[in-house]
Amino acid sequence: MRRTLDMRSGAVTLARVRTHTEAGAFSFDGERLATVHGPAWRLLLIGAGQLSEYVAWQCELEIVGE
Repeated sequence: MRRTLDMRSGAVTLARVRTHTEAGAFSFDGERLATVHGPAWRLLLIGAGQLSEYVAWQCELEIVGE
């Protein structure tokens, strides 16, 4: 969820975003302040085997492909 605050009027708008990386976590252009809120996907892989390497590679492809 992206929350945008208009600094002049104080108006707040909310918009859905697919991922945290879609719009960045924070931006400010002097007039509008935008922040992204919500859970981020995380994955903990234990082990340095071939299966862990493959799963990490698939996750990276999924993130970059969005």
